[in-house]
Amino acid sequence: MKKYLSIIIITVFSFGCTEDWLTLFPTQALADEAVIQTVADGRIAMNGAYDRLRGMPLYGRHMFVLGDVGCQDVVIRTDNSNRYVQQWRWNPLVGDAPYTELWQWAYSAIKRSNEVIERVGKVTPAAGESEETKNHIIGEAYFVRALMHYDLVKFFAQAYNFTPGATHPGVPYIFESTMEVDHERKTVKECFDYIIADCETAISMMNTDKPALPYTAGRSAVKALLARVYLYMAGTNDGAS
Repeated sequence: MKKYLSIIIITVFSFGCTEDWLTLFPTQALADEAVIQTVADGRIAMNGAYDRLRGMPLYGRHMFVLGDVGCQDVVIRTDNSNRYVQQWRWNPLVGDAPYTELWQWAYSAIKRSNEVIERVGKVTPAAGESEETKNHIIGEAYFVRALMHYDLVKFFAQAYNFTPGATHPGVPYIFESTMEVDHERKTVKECFDYIIADCETAISMMNTDKPALPYTAGRSAVKALLARVYLYMAGTNDGAS
């Protein structure tokens, strides 16, 4: 009986396992070019960029707390678990975790946004999908890229008017999804020029002011960011020029 059962099992697997089935990529290790094939895939990829923003190193905590603890209205308490003490003292250490994590997660969100820009742009909408939806998703990626660089240059560079023409060092402005190379720091002026350009591109590609999905960006969100950018450029360093 065992002999016949073994023969049946071998026969089933011999005819049932086709070559196509055996050569499938594992779902957790798809090749880059196979990840985004439809507009729906593009939405999922863009959700991954948004997901990065809500993490603790960005809008989940560090982004707000680091800005608050350095002001004169914050006092040290004995029950604060020693968090953010170095930042409160204006004495951050080399490799300080909050700043390092903020930097890493912001550039991770930028990388994911650049992947959306690069790959969704090559997608042909399938049945039931539209070119307008595709372009809007790409516009969201430009918006997130601009937003992250804006926050990075505020944290890691001097104020816009620190030097005439804002020629002092800013941060690397990344336009591609490849992060395995060294990227030089742009000047603060270059950073803000790129931020504005990305925002204008985002507005031109979006098809609505307020999307149905509440966690996604529309033209109104991009215009709000642009307003903050222009205000920051005009008002930092007591308006010095």
